[in-house]
Amino acid sequence: PLCGKSVDLAYLASHPQISHVVGIDIVRNAAEDFASDHQFEFSVEEVVQAPQQQQHDNECKVVDTEGDEGKRCKNNANLSRQPTTMTSYHNGKGLTILIGDLFDFLSMNNTDRVKYMVAKGMHSSSATTKTTSSSSSSSALPPAEYLFDTIYDRASMVAIKPNLRNDYVTLMGELLRPGGVILLVSLDRRNTMSVVAKEDGPPFSIDEGEVRRLYESQEWVESVTLLEEVNDLNSDKDRERWEKKGVLELYEMVFLIRKKR
Repeated sequence: PLCGKSVDLAYLASHPQISHVVGIDIVRNAAEDFASDHQFEFSVEEVVQAPQQQQHDNECKVVDTEGDEGKRCKNNANLSRQPTTMTSYHNGKGLTILIGDLFDFLSMNNTDRVKYMVAKGMHSSSATTKTTSSSSSSSALPPAEYLFDTIYDRASMVAIKPNLRNDYVTLMGELLRPGGVILLVSLDRRNTMSVVAKEDGPPFSIDEGEVRRLYESQEWVESVTLLEEVNDLNSDKDRERWEKKGVLELYEMVFLIRKKR
């Protein structure tokens, strides 16, 4: 989710044990710049979905990107009443980049969602899966599932408005197969000069307690494990940059969240 033009897309798509990678971002240039940077050729398809029932009044949508600071949101009470349009970039070699609103995509049922993830002529059950096992195990699952084995959340949850986190976490669980995992990277503004600096964003601060509150309260979650914690202010340049924002200590944390089987 909110992949931008991350080099992780190319690395994961080239991994021999991963059958297909799907990234999504709101900014069209993300896919086009990625294709240029990695000399990938993509086929482009635009799919328009019928209007869906309104789910959130004043729902906050991801609408823009501002460099390293992540994605911005705005309120628009009528967005989900409009037809959903997404553009799919398929390279035919295990990679799809979707351009559209993340919350529109997450809120779809699986049958509608796959229309964006699978290029015409692709085998449905393997093409929609980012898998950490052999592709044969994925193809044995019913095509109607259209679920993921792994979700890599590196810059997504820290980018959305805090009041959307509960809905976001619930919808992430709906995308995972039983036994699937989320690799979550969060940022903790651990020591700040003010409450404003603590709550500012994106990227928003999400400490370990908040991660556990969000995920351990979900019935589908089997476990939440903190894998790593790293001081993100190791250089004078980083410390100076973040001190201007009122942040004195900043930690990057990596969690593994496992879904029940």
